[in-house]
Amino acid sequence: MVLRRLAPALSAALVLALAVLATGLSQTNAGTDTLQVPWGDVDCSDSTNPIDSLKELRFDAALSVAKANPDCPDMGATVRVNFVDVIWGDVDCSGAANPIDSLKLLRFDAGLSVAKIDPSCSDVGALVTVGPSGGLAIVFEGAVPAFIDGEPLSVEQNNGSTLADRDDGWLDYFTQLGISAGDFSAASSIPSSGSDLDITVIALTADFDWETALTQFAAAIEGAGGTAPYDLEHLTMGGLAVVHLTADGPPPVSVYYHASGDTIWIVDSADAELVERVFEALPAAASVAAPAAAPQSPSGVPGAGPLFANLLRQPLPPVCVAEPFGRQQLMYMVIDAGSHVPVPAFMTPSTIVAGQVSPIVATGGAAPIFQYKANLYINPENILFQVFVPGGGQGIGTALFNVQHCLNGRWMDGAREIEITHSGSSVIAALISGEICEESGGNDFTGTLSGEQLSGSDLKVCNPDECVEAGFLENAIYIPYTATVASDGMSADFQWQNQFYDIVYDDNDNVVACNETYTQQESFSITRLTFGPGIP
Repeated sequence: MVLRRLAPALSAALVLALAVLATGLSQTNAGTDTLQVPWGDVDCSDSTNPIDSLKELRFDAALSVAKANPDCPDMGATVRVNFVDVIWGDVDCSGAANPIDSLKLLRFDAGLSVAKIDPSCSDVGALVTVGPSGGLAIVFEGAVPAFIDGEPLSVEQNNGSTLADRDDGWLDYFTQLGISAGDFSAASSIPSSGSDLDITVIALTADFDWETALTQFAAAIEGAGGTAPYDLEHLTMGGLAVVHLTADGPPPVSVYYHASGDTIWIVDSADAELVERVFEALPAAASVAAPAAAPQSPSGVPGAGPLFANLLRQPLPPVCVAEPFGRQQLMYMVIDAGSHVPVPAFMTPSTIVAGQVSPIVATGGAAPIFQYKANLYINPENILFQVFVPGGGQGIGTALFNVQHCLNGRWMDGAREIEITHSGSSVIAALISGEICEESGGNDFTGTLSGEQLSGSDLKVCNPDECVEAGFLENAIYIPYTATVASDGMSADFQWQNQFYDIVYDDNDNVVACNETYTQQESFSITRLTFGPGIP
């Protein structure tokens, strides 16, 4: 592993850090000195080992402690590790670096478990980001933020070819820009599900002069005066020239733009202070190419003509029936057909086949986001959205993707409870409460899931007690079965051929024979209790 040292802060009032993970170039920006090391590596040698244990003891004895890296924190110093202030060398987060930490480092080196006083403490050996106390306000991954004040954001980066596979509309957009799919990339950063952060950041990079395009875009809106569907103002935020568009709702939308060479940033947020901090932290080297294409002047007033909504982020496969709201999200980029620039708009779902969608925070912006939940097993799911600007342009957005059954979770099998896990199509069901054939625990069945059908060869079936006790039959046999999962993913019906026996008794009522007679199809159902954990 390589220790990464970032540039000194440009502003003493605000401590920022930039971690460049998406490019092979070292990029610097407003930030404090930071590094990445394994937790417990107190001398920053890039390894947590017994030498660190000895240095813990030297510190406790008030002796000098040598460091392998000059940027390494001093033992006992308060630093920020993964956005939490801790004492350097306090590996179990007890509040002090002491000989107990030394012993725990030796346990780690021996491959033994290491107890933590604070459950939120980093695991020994885990890679952590280290910075000065109170620092690391915003951390970037490539051109978009990955953390804001310690809260992680969901970052996705795609090239033009990947986007075109999701939505044919992207190819039309690249044609408008005069570029190929290989000349385009998009990065998006959105709050995690349940977050209170009000911000979405998108960076588009293309062989295209975004600076000129944004200038022409703003001039066309200003030239339309009161007939434009947006209000526009020019701002300076974080030392950068920013165009701010707003539109009346409900709900109102607020979108900020900044362009530099071949990259344009679009930020959706009603929190102007947070937006300014993001622009202040933009990686200065994120846009370095000289665009080859020159944009044309906008045709008409941006937002007043045809709009396109191209799928920017699709649901994360697999999309599972019965999974809770929040895991799956759809994100669209609303584009003005005349200016080629993303514009604020509103979207409402009009057609949904198998599931339901709900907006996240609002349905307006240059990149509206929706949560999706699959209610039924129907392939493919086909969602149609209406896109519009009040008093302005209109368009449609679509999404097409597969929905599947995921059986992960707990199920009731009569009076028993089983837990099902699967990797890909391979399913394992284990008994976790109750008994099967007077035995507790163990596998109930394994199988292969294909669409709505589950099949296997080892469904555990009990033999007659009398034949088992007499020693003629095993306690259980494992037989082939088939099962059909309900379309809502909440139950499954099993069928198998059950073997019946003719039990022969002597005059003393002892079992003397168990003869196979006939088979008969039997069935039973299991009912879902929970979804997950784990996604195949």
